[in-house]
Amino acid sequence: MSYTILSAQWGNAEQTSAVVMTVEVAALAISAGDTPKDWADFQAWAAINPVAPVPTSTPSTKQQKLDSFFKKMGVTPAEFKAAIGAL
Repeated sequence: MSYTILSAQWGNAEQTSAVVMTVEVAALAISAGDTPKDWADFQAWAAINPVAPVPTSTPSTKQQKLDSFFKKMGVTPAEFKAAIGAL
């Protein structure tokens, strides 16, 4: 089936998968191995249109607080876990 691609974003750093926004089905996950016909259509589209990079994840607020705590305490998460385990 052919889709009318509106925009696309790489699905991984290796650029072997993508998430494409289409008129027909909204978001569609594709890859060379799983959807070869759609992948070929996407490659032709991507040759003349920009593809957004893989989004970088940002740590959660909880993780940021934990990282800040460990830094202030001067310990690594592994050292903290070992100290708690020794109690």
